[in-house]
Amino acid sequence: MKKRLSMIAFALAACLILTTACPLLPIGEGNSSIVEAASKNSRITVTKKDSGIFLQIGKRKKATGFYQLPQNVKSSDGKTMVTRGIYYLYLGRISNFGKNKVIRTLKKVNKKGKIVSKKTYMLKVKSPRSKVKKGITKISSSTGLFTGSYKGIKYRKGIAKKQALAKGKKAGQAELSSAVVSAKKKKKTSSKVKTAQPQVVDLVFYRNKKKQTGYTGWLKLGKKLYYIVKGKALHSGYHALKGYKCKTQRFNYLFNDDGTVVTNCFGISKRIYKALLKEKLKFEINLSSHTFTIYMKDRKTGFYSIPLKSFVCATSRHYNGTPTGTYTLNKGHHHRWFIYKRSNPYHYYQYAVKVGNTNILIHSNMYYSTNIRRLVKKYYNLFGHNITTHCIRVQAVNAKMIYQIALKNKHKIKVKVFRSKTNPGPFGKITLKDTTGKTRKNYDPTDPKIVKDSYKIY
Repeated sequence: MKKRLSMIAFALAACLILTTACPLLPIGEGNSSIVEAASKNSRITVTKKDSGIFLQIGKRKKATGFYQLPQNVKSSDGKTMVTRGIYYLYLGRISNFGKNKVIRTLKKVNKKGKIVSKKTYMLKVKSPRSKVKKGITKISSSTGLFTGSYKGIKYRKGIAKKQALAKGKKAGQAELSSAVVSAKKKKKTSSKVKTAQPQVVDLVFYRNKKKQTGYTGWLKLGKKLYYIVKGKALHSGYHALKGYKCKTQRFNYLFNDDGTVVTNCFGISKRIYKALLKEKLKFEINLSSHTFTIYMKDRKTGFYSIPLKSFVCATSRHYNGTPTGTYTLNKGHHHRWFIYKRSNPYHYYQYAVKVGNTNILIHSNMYYSTNIRRLVKKYYNLFGHNITTHCIRVQAVNAKMIYQIALKNKHKIKVKVFRSKTNPGPFGKITLKDTTGKTRKNYDPTDPKIVKDSYKIY
Protein backbone atom coordinates (compact mmCIF):
# COMPACT_ATOMS: atom_id res chain seq x y z
CA MET A 1 0.00 0.00 0.00
CA LYS A 2 2.86 2.40 0.84
CA LYS A 3 4.39 1.69 -2.55
CA ARG A 4 1.09 2.48 -4.26
CA LEU A 5 0.77 5.77 -2.38
CA SER A 6 4.34 6.70 -3.28
CA MET A 7 3.54 5.97 -6.94
CA ILE A 8 0.64 8.42 -6.83
CA ALA A 9 2.75 11.08 -5.14
CA PHE A 10 5.52 10.61 -7.69
CA ALA A 11 3.10 10.78 -10.62
CA LEU A 12 1.45 13.94 -9.31
CA ALA A 13 4.85 15.54 -8.78
CA ALA A 14 5.85 14.64 -12.33
CA CYS A 15 2.62 16.17 -13.60
CA LEU A 16 3.27 19.39 -11.69
CA ILE A 17 6.85 19.71 -12.94
CA LEU A 18 5.99 18.94 -16.54
CA THR A 19 3.04 21.32 -16.67
CA THR A 20 4.97 24.23 -15.18
CA ALA A 21 8.71 24.03 -15.87
CA CYS A 22 8.74 21.94 -19.06
CA PRO A 23 5.42 22.18 -20.90
CA LEU A 24 5.33 19.96 -23.99
CA LEU A 25 5.42 21.58 -27.44
CA PRO A 26 2.45 21.56 -29.82
CA ILE A 27 1.97 18.45 -31.95
CA GLY A 28 1.75 18.78 -35.69
CA GLU A 29 0.04 16.70 -38.35
CA GLY A 30 1.24 13.63 -40.22
CA ASN A 31 -0.07 10.57 -41.99
CA SER A 32 -2.81 8.33 -40.57
CA SER A 33 -0.38 5.80 -39.10
CA ILE A 34 2.25 8.07 -37.52
CA VAL A 35 1.79 11.69 -36.50
CA GLU A 36 5.05 13.48 -35.74
CA ALA A 37 5.67 16.83 -34.15
CA ALA A 38 6.23 19.79 -36.51
CA SER A 39 9.05 21.11 -34.38
CA LYS A 40 12.33 19.21 -34.31
CA ASN A 41 12.60 19.97 -30.62
CA SER A 42 9.40 18.08 -29.83
CA ARG A 43 9.81 14.79 -28.00
CA ILE A 44 6.35 13.34 -28.75
CA THR A 45 5.37 10.86 -31.44
CA VAL A 46 1.83 9.58 -31.83
CA THR A 47 1.34 6.10 -33.30
CA LYS A 48 -2.03 4.66 -34.33
CA LYS A 49 -2.48 0.89 -34.40
CA ASP A 50 -5.40 -1.48 -34.41
CA SER A 51 -4.93 -2.08 -30.69
CA GLY A 52 -5.06 1.63 -29.86
CA ILE A 53 -3.19 4.94 -30.00
CA PHE A 54 0.32 5.11 -28.54
CA LEU A 55 2.60 7.98 -27.54
CA GLN A 56 6.36 7.93 -27.64
CA ILE A 57 8.35 10.43 -25.60
CA GLY A 58 11.69 10.86 -27.34
CA LYS A 59 13.36 7.50 -27.75
CA ARG A 60 11.61 5.96 -24.75
CA LYS A 61 8.79 3.74 -25.91
CA LYS A 62 7.67 2.98 -22.36
CA ALA A 63 7.25 6.38 -20.75
CA THR A 64 5.28 6.24 -17.52
CA GLY A 65 3.93 9.46 -16.05
CA PHE A 66 1.67 12.46 -16.62
CA TYR A 67 2.06 14.71 -19.69
CA GLN A 68 0.13 17.72 -20.95
CA LEU A 69 -0.78 18.19 -24.61
CA PRO A 70 -1.59 21.87 -25.33
CA GLN A 71 -3.61 21.21 -28.50
CA ASN A 72 -5.44 18.51 -30.43
CA VAL A 73 -3.57 15.99 -32.58
CA LYS A 74 -5.07 15.38 -36.02
CA SER A 75 -4.34 12.79 -38.68
CA SER A 76 -3.86 13.53 -42.40
CA ASP A 77 -7.58 13.12 -43.06
CA GLY A 78 -8.36 15.95 -40.64
CA LYS A 79 -9.93 13.74 -37.92
CA THR A 80 -8.91 14.39 -34.33
CA MET A 81 -6.91 11.48 -33.01
CA VAL A 82 -6.00 12.86 -29.60
CA THR A 83 -7.62 15.77 -27.78
CA ARG A 84 -5.56 18.17 -25.75
CA GLY A 85 -5.41 17.66 -22.00
CA ILE A 86 -3.57 15.70 -19.37
CA TYR A 87 -2.39 12.20 -20.29
CA TYR A 88 -0.97 9.37 -18.31
CA LEU A 89 1.35 7.06 -20.24
CA TYR A 90 1.65 3.46 -19.15
CA LEU A 91 3.60 1.05 -21.39
CA GLY A 92 3.17 3.60 -24.16
CA ARG A 93 -0.66 3.58 -24.29
CA ILE A 94 -2.61 6.85 -24.13
CA SER A 95 -5.10 7.28 -21.29
CA ASN A 96 -6.90 10.62 -21.41
CA PHE A 97 -9.15 11.60 -18.53
CA GLY A 98 -9.46 15.32 -19.13
CA LYS A 99 -8.10 18.26 -17.21
CA ASN A 100 -9.87 17.58 -13.94
CA LYS A 101 -9.01 13.93 -13.41
CA VAL A 102 -5.95 11.86 -12.70
CA ILE A 103 -5.63 8.12 -13.04
CA ARG A 104 -3.74 5.39 -11.33
CA THR A 105 -2.61 2.15 -12.94
CA LEU A 106 -2.22 -0.91 -10.75
CA LYS A 107 -0.15 -3.90 -11.76
CA LYS A 108 -0.57 -7.45 -10.51
CA VAL A 109 2.61 -9.53 -10.67
CA ASN A 110 3.42 -13.16 -9.96
CA LYS A 111 6.23 -14.47 -7.78
CA LYS A 112 8.75 -14.00 -10.59
CA GLY A 113 7.81 -10.34 -10.96
CA LYS A 114 6.10 -10.79 -14.32
CA ILE A 115 3.02 -8.63 -14.92
CA VAL A 116 -0.04 -10.85 -15.18
CA SER A 117 -2.74 -8.18 -15.26
CA LYS A 118 -3.15 -4.42 -15.03
CA LYS A 119 -6.11 -2.15 -14.41
CA THR A 120 -6.51 1.59 -14.67
CA TYR A 121 -8.58 3.57 -12.18
CA MET A 122 -9.30 7.27 -11.93
CA LEU A 123 -9.50 9.73 -9.07
CA LYS A 124 -11.25 13.07 -9.27
CA VAL A 125 -9.17 16.11 -8.35
CA LYS A 126 -9.95 19.81 -8.00
CA SER A 127 -7.53 20.81 -10.77
CA PRO A 128 -4.58 19.26 -12.65
CA ARG A 129 -2.14 20.61 -10.10
CA SER A 130 -4.12 19.94 -6.93
CA LYS A 131 -3.87 17.04 -4.56
CA VAL A 132 -6.21 14.09 -4.83
CA LYS A 133 -9.44 14.61 -2.93
CA LYS A 134 -10.37 12.27 -0.13
CA GLY A 135 -13.38 10.32 -1.19
CA ILE A 136 -14.52 7.73 -3.67
CA THR A 137 -14.75 7.56 -7.41
CA LYS A 138 -16.96 4.97 -9.07
CA ILE A 139 -14.95 2.75 -11.36
CA SER A 140 -17.46 0.10 -12.29
CA SER A 141 -20.82 -1.14 -11.05
CA SER A 142 -19.18 -3.05 -8.21
CA THR A 143 -15.77 -1.47 -7.56
CA GLY A 144 -14.55 1.88 -6.26
CA LEU A 145 -11.23 3.57 -5.55
CA PHE A 146 -10.98 5.72 -2.46
CA THR A 147 -8.34 7.55 -0.48
CA GLY A 148 -9.29 7.37 3.14
CA SER A 149 -12.93 8.25 3.75
CA TYR A 150 -16.42 7.65 2.43
CA LYS A 151 -19.42 9.59 3.75
CA GLY A 152 -17.58 10.49 6.94
CA ILE A 153 -16.36 6.98 7.65
CA LYS A 154 -12.64 6.23 7.45
CA TYR A 155 -11.36 3.22 5.55
CA ARG A 156 -8.01 1.88 4.50
CA LYS A 157 -6.70 3.47 1.35
CA GLY A 158 -7.02 1.42 -1.80
CA ILE A 159 -9.58 -0.31 -3.96
CA ALA A 160 -12.71 -1.99 -2.65
CA LYS A 161 -15.96 -3.43 -3.83
CA LYS A 162 -19.27 -1.85 -2.91
CA GLN A 163 -19.89 -4.50 -0.26
CA ALA A 164 -16.65 -3.58 1.49
CA LEU A 165 -17.45 0.13 1.26
CA ALA A 166 -20.83 -0.47 2.85
CA LYS A 167 -19.22 -1.78 6.02
CA GLY A 168 -19.63 0.64 8.89
CA LYS A 169 -22.49 2.58 7.33
CA LYS A 170 -25.45 3.21 9.54
CA ALA A 171 -28.46 1.10 8.75
CA GLY A 172 -31.16 3.72 8.58
CA GLN A 173 -34.68 3.05 7.45
CA ALA A 174 -34.01 3.43 3.73
CA GLU A 175 -30.91 1.24 3.81
CA LEU A 176 -32.62 -1.36 5.97
CA SER A 177 -35.50 -1.50 3.51
CA SER A 178 -33.18 -1.86 0.51
CA ALA A 179 -31.16 -4.50 2.35
CA VAL A 180 -34.26 -6.63 2.66
CA VAL A 181 -34.72 -6.57 -1.09
CA SER A 182 -31.10 -7.52 -1.75
CA ALA A 183 -30.76 -10.08 1.03
CA LYS A 184 -34.05 -11.88 0.51
CA LYS A 185 -34.13 -13.66 -2.80
CA LYS A 186 -37.40 -13.36 -4.62
CA LYS A 187 -39.21 -16.67 -4.60
CA LYS A 188 -41.04 -17.64 -7.72
CA THR A 189 -44.62 -18.39 -6.81
CA SER A 190 -46.97 -20.39 -8.93
CA SER A 191 -49.99 -18.55 -10.22
CA LYS A 192 -52.04 -21.73 -9.76
CA VAL A 193 -53.78 -22.22 -6.41
CA LYS A 194 -53.59 -25.93 -5.68
CA THR A 195 -55.28 -26.31 -2.27
CA ALA A 196 -58.35 -24.92 -0.52
CA GLN A 197 -56.30 -23.85 2.50
CA PRO A 198 -55.83 -20.09 3.12
CA GLN A 199 -52.74 -18.95 1.25
CA VAL A 200 -51.09 -15.96 -0.39
CA VAL A 201 -50.02 -16.48 -4.00
CA ASP A 202 -48.46 -13.62 -5.99
CA LEU A 203 -49.54 -11.21 -3.22
CA VAL A 204 -53.20 -12.29 -3.58
CA PHE A 205 -55.08 -13.86 -0.67
CA TYR A 206 -57.00 -17.06 -1.49
CA ARG A 207 -59.37 -19.17 0.59
CA ASN A 208 -61.10 -22.21 -0.86
CA LYS A 209 -59.32 -21.38 -4.14
CA LYS A 210 -61.17 -18.06 -4.37
CA LYS A 211 -59.79 -14.54 -4.11
CA GLN A 212 -60.79 -12.84 -0.88
CA THR A 213 -61.18 -9.32 -2.24
CA GLY A 214 -63.38 -8.25 0.66
CA TYR A 215 -60.83 -9.10 3.37
CA THR A 216 -58.69 -6.44 5.06
CA GLY A 217 -56.58 -7.12 8.13
CA TRP A 218 -53.79 -9.23 9.55
CA LEU A 219 -53.24 -12.78 8.36
CA LYS A 220 -50.88 -15.33 9.91
CA LEU A 221 -50.09 -18.49 7.95
CA GLY A 222 -47.74 -20.71 9.91
CA LYS A 223 -44.84 -18.47 10.92
CA LYS A 224 -45.47 -15.96 8.12
CA LEU A 225 -47.31 -12.74 8.88
CA TYR A 226 -49.17 -10.69 6.23
CA TYR A 227 -51.35 -7.61 6.14
CA ILE A 228 -54.13 -7.87 3.54
CA VAL A 229 -55.89 -4.87 2.00
CA LYS A 230 -58.93 -5.84 -0.10
CA GLY A 231 -57.48 -9.22 -0.89
CA LYS A 232 -53.92 -8.07 -1.68
CA ALA A 233 -50.90 -8.23 0.61
CA LEU A 234 -48.88 -5.15 1.43
CA HIS A 235 -45.24 -5.50 0.42
CA SER A 236 -41.87 -3.80 -0.11
CA GLY A 237 -40.91 -1.21 2.50
CA TYR A 238 -42.45 0.36 5.59
CA HIS A 239 -46.16 0.55 6.38
CA ALA A 240 -47.61 2.18 9.50
CA LEU A 241 -50.36 -0.12 10.83
CA LYS A 242 -52.20 -1.06 13.98
CA GLY A 243 -50.32 -3.79 15.74
CA TYR A 244 -50.95 -7.47 15.18
CA LYS A 245 -53.36 -8.47 17.99
CA CYS A 246 -52.91 -4.96 19.35
CA LYS A 247 -55.64 -2.43 18.61
CA THR A 248 -54.35 0.39 20.80
CA GLN A 249 -50.92 1.02 19.24
CA ARG A 250 -49.50 1.58 15.76
CA PHE A 251 -46.15 0.35 14.50
CA ASN A 252 -44.05 0.97 11.40
CA TYR A 253 -43.63 -2.54 10.00
CA LEU A 254 -41.05 -3.53 7.40
CA PHE A 255 -42.33 -5.80 4.61
CA ASN A 256 -40.53 -8.11 2.17
CA ASP A 257 -41.24 -8.20 -1.55
CA ASP A 258 -43.32 -11.36 -1.10
CA GLY A 259 -45.66 -9.60 1.34
CA THR A 260 -44.33 -11.15 4.55
CA VAL A 261 -43.49 -8.98 7.55
CA VAL A 262 -39.83 -8.89 8.58
CA THR A 263 -40.03 -10.17 12.15
CA ASN A 264 -36.27 -10.32 12.68
CA CYS A 265 -34.42 -7.36 11.15
CA PHE A 266 -31.21 -8.45 12.88
CA GLY A 267 -31.29 -11.64 10.83
CA ILE A 268 -31.28 -9.97 7.41
CA SER A 269 -27.49 -10.02 7.11
CA LYS A 270 -24.38 -9.82 9.26
CA ARG A 271 -23.71 -6.26 8.11
CA ILE A 272 -27.21 -5.11 9.07
CA TYR A 273 -26.86 -6.93 12.39
CA LYS A 274 -23.68 -5.03 13.24
CA ALA A 275 -25.12 -1.70 12.09
CA LEU A 276 -28.34 -2.07 14.09
CA LEU A 277 -26.34 -2.63 17.26
CA LYS A 278 -25.33 1.05 17.05
CA GLU A 279 -28.74 2.54 16.19
CA LYS A 280 -31.06 4.47 18.51
CA LEU A 281 -32.95 1.65 20.21
CA LYS A 282 -35.54 1.02 22.89
CA PHE A 283 -36.33 -2.15 24.85
CA GLU A 284 -39.82 -3.10 25.98
CA ILE A 285 -40.56 -6.08 28.23
CA ASN A 286 -44.17 -7.14 28.69
CA LEU A 287 -44.39 -9.13 31.92
CA SER A 288 -47.87 -10.41 31.05
CA SER A 289 -47.00 -11.92 27.65
CA HIS A 290 -43.32 -12.59 28.52
CA THR A 291 -42.33 -10.89 25.27
CA PHE A 292 -39.16 -8.81 24.86
CA THR A 293 -39.19 -6.34 21.93
CA ILE A 294 -36.44 -4.14 20.48
CA TYR A 295 -37.54 -1.00 18.63
CA MET A 296 -35.61 1.42 16.42
CA LYS A 297 -36.32 5.13 16.30
CA ASP A 298 -38.28 6.37 13.29
CA ARG A 299 -36.30 9.36 12.02
CA LYS A 300 -39.35 10.95 10.44
CA THR A 301 -41.66 10.87 13.47
CA GLY A 302 -39.11 10.69 16.29
CA PHE A 303 -40.93 7.75 17.90
CA TYR A 304 -39.56 4.29 18.59
CA SER A 305 -42.12 2.66 16.34
CA ILE A 306 -40.06 0.32 14.13
CA PRO A 307 -40.09 -3.17 15.66
CA LEU A 308 -36.83 -4.93 14.88
CA LYS A 309 -37.34 -8.15 16.79
CA SER A 310 -39.50 -9.79 19.47
CA PHE A 311 -38.51 -12.86 21.47
CA VAL A 312 -39.62 -14.87 24.48
CA CYS A 313 -38.31 -14.20 27.97
CA ALA A 314 -38.75 -15.41 31.55
CA THR A 315 -39.48 -13.03 34.43
CA SER A 316 -39.82 -12.98 38.23
CA ARG A 317 -41.96 -15.52 40.04
CA HIS A 318 -42.95 -12.73 42.46
CA TYR A 319 -45.51 -10.19 41.25
CA ASN A 320 -43.29 -7.19 42.07
CA GLY A 321 -40.01 -9.08 41.74
CA THR A 322 -39.34 -7.48 38.36
CA PRO A 323 -40.41 -3.86 39.03
CA THR A 324 -42.32 -2.04 36.30
CA GLY A 325 -41.23 1.38 35.05
CA THR A 326 -39.00 3.07 32.50
CA TYR A 327 -35.26 2.83 33.05
CA THR A 328 -31.99 3.28 31.17
CA LEU A 329 -29.78 0.36 30.22
CA ASN A 330 -26.75 0.41 32.52
CA LYS A 331 -24.14 -0.21 29.82
CA GLY A 332 -21.27 0.15 32.26
CA HIS A 333 -22.48 -2.82 34.28
CA HIS A 334 -22.10 -5.90 32.07
CA HIS A 335 -20.60 -9.37 32.46
CA ARG A 336 -19.60 -12.04 29.96
CA TRP A 337 -20.39 -14.54 32.73
CA PHE A 338 -22.44 -13.49 35.73
CA ILE A 339 -22.01 -15.71 38.80
CA TYR A 340 -24.71 -15.57 41.47
CA LYS A 341 -22.84 -16.51 44.65
CA ARG A 342 -25.68 -16.25 47.14
CA SER A 343 -26.90 -19.69 46.15
CA ASN A 344 -25.30 -23.01 46.90
CA PRO A 345 -24.15 -24.21 44.43
CA TYR A 346 -23.45 -21.04 42.44
CA HIS A 347 -25.63 -20.08 39.48
CA TYR A 348 -23.97 -19.10 36.19
CA TYR A 349 -25.43 -16.93 33.41
CA GLN A 350 -24.06 -15.71 30.07
CA TYR A 351 -24.08 -12.11 28.77
CA ALA A 352 -25.52 -10.16 31.69
CA VAL A 353 -26.40 -6.44 31.51
CA LYS A 354 -27.95 -4.41 34.31
CA VAL A 355 -31.08 -2.28 33.95
CA GLY A 356 -30.67 1.16 35.54
CA ASN A 357 -30.08 1.06 39.30
CA THR A 358 -32.54 -1.77 39.84
CA ASN A 359 -31.97 -5.41 40.75
CA ILE A 360 -32.88 -6.39 37.20
CA LEU A 361 -30.27 -8.11 35.05
CA ILE A 362 -30.92 -9.24 31.49
CA HIS A 363 -29.02 -12.46 30.84
CA SER A 364 -29.18 -15.98 29.46
CA ASN A 365 -30.60 -19.12 31.03
CA MET A 366 -28.91 -20.74 34.02
CA TYR A 367 -25.83 -22.97 33.73
CA TYR A 368 -24.10 -25.32 36.18
CA SER A 369 -20.71 -23.74 35.40
CA THR A 370 -19.04 -21.46 32.87
CA ASN A 371 -19.13 -24.31 30.38
CA ILE A 372 -21.71 -23.50 27.67
CA ARG A 373 -22.50 -27.24 27.43
CA ARG A 374 -23.74 -27.43 31.02
CA LEU A 375 -27.15 -25.82 30.59
CA VAL A 376 -29.89 -26.26 33.20
CA LYS A 377 -32.45 -27.71 30.77
CA LYS A 378 -35.51 -27.57 32.99
CA TYR A 379 -35.31 -23.77 33.23
CA TYR A 380 -34.72 -23.36 29.50
CA ASN A 381 -37.94 -25.27 28.87
CA LEU A 382 -39.78 -22.81 31.13
CA PHE A 383 -39.18 -19.76 28.96
CA GLY A 384 -42.40 -17.79 28.84
CA HIS A 385 -43.09 -18.31 32.56
CA ASN A 386 -42.39 -16.59 35.88
CA ILE A 387 -39.36 -18.44 37.26
CA THR A 388 -36.68 -15.88 38.26
CA THR A 389 -36.09 -13.84 41.40
CA HIS A 390 -35.69 -10.40 39.78
CA CYS A 391 -33.95 -10.86 36.47
CA ILE A 392 -35.10 -11.24 32.89
CA ARG A 393 -33.83 -14.35 31.14
CA VAL A 394 -33.61 -14.62 27.36
CA GLN A 395 -32.14 -17.17 24.98
CA ALA A 396 -28.38 -17.08 24.45
CA VAL A 397 -28.53 -15.56 20.95
CA ASN A 398 -30.60 -12.64 22.24
CA ALA A 399 -28.58 -12.27 25.45
CA LYS A 400 -25.43 -11.90 23.35
CA MET A 401 -27.15 -9.33 21.11
CA ILE A 402 -28.15 -7.20 24.12
CA TYR A 403 -24.64 -7.60 25.54
CA GLN A 404 -23.13 -6.34 22.25
CA ILE A 405 -25.54 -3.40 22.23
CA ALA A 406 -24.32 -2.46 25.70
CA LEU A 407 -20.70 -2.57 24.51
CA LYS A 408 -21.04 -0.81 21.14
CA ASN A 409 -24.07 1.48 21.28
CA LYS A 410 -23.31 5.13 22.18
CA HIS A 411 -26.94 6.23 22.65
CA LYS A 412 -29.04 6.08 25.79
CA ILE A 413 -31.26 3.04 25.60
CA LYS A 414 -34.59 3.20 27.39
CA VAL A 415 -35.91 0.01 28.96
CA LYS A 416 -39.65 -0.08 29.59
CA VAL A 417 -40.97 -2.83 31.86
CA PHE A 418 -44.77 -3.06 31.93
CA ARG A 419 -47.81 -5.32 32.12
CA SER A 420 -50.42 -5.37 29.37
CA LYS A 421 -52.79 -8.08 28.15
CA THR A 422 -54.10 -5.92 25.29
CA ASN A 423 -50.65 -5.13 23.89
CA PRO A 424 -48.65 -8.37 23.85
CA GLY A 425 -46.18 -6.93 21.31
CA PRO A 426 -45.98 -5.82 17.67
CA PHE A 427 -45.81 -9.45 16.48
CA GLY A 428 -48.14 -10.85 19.13
CA LYS A 429 -47.14 -13.07 22.02
CA ILE A 430 -43.89 -14.95 21.37
CA THR A 431 -43.57 -18.40 22.95
CA LEU A 432 -40.85 -21.03 23.08
CA LYS A 433 -42.74 -22.99 20.39
CA ASP A 434 -42.15 -20.07 18.01
CA THR A 435 -38.38 -20.61 18.28
CA THR A 436 -36.75 -23.89 19.30
CA GLY A 437 -39.40 -25.56 21.41
CA LYS A 438 -38.34 -27.58 24.44
CA THR A 439 -34.87 -29.07 24.40
CA ARG A 440 -33.23 -32.24 25.72
CA LYS A 441 -29.75 -31.02 24.93
CA ASN A 442 -27.19 -29.86 27.46
CA TYR A 443 -26.68 -26.52 25.66
CA ASP A 444 -28.79 -23.59 24.54
CA PRO A 445 -29.95 -24.47 20.98
CA THR A 446 -29.63 -20.79 19.99
CA ASP A 447 -26.10 -20.30 21.34
CA PRO A 448 -24.02 -18.51 18.65
CA LYS A 449 -20.88 -20.34 19.77
CA ILE A 450 -22.50 -23.67 18.91
CA VAL A 451 -25.13 -22.94 16.24
CA LYS A 452 -23.76 -21.16 13.17
CA ASP A 453 -25.69 -18.03 12.10
CA SER A 454 -28.22 -18.53 14.89
CA TYR A 455 -29.00 -14.79 14.75
CA LYS A 456 -30.68 -15.42 11.37
CA ILE A 457 -32.78 -18.29 12.69
CA TYR A 458 -33.96 -17.22 16.14
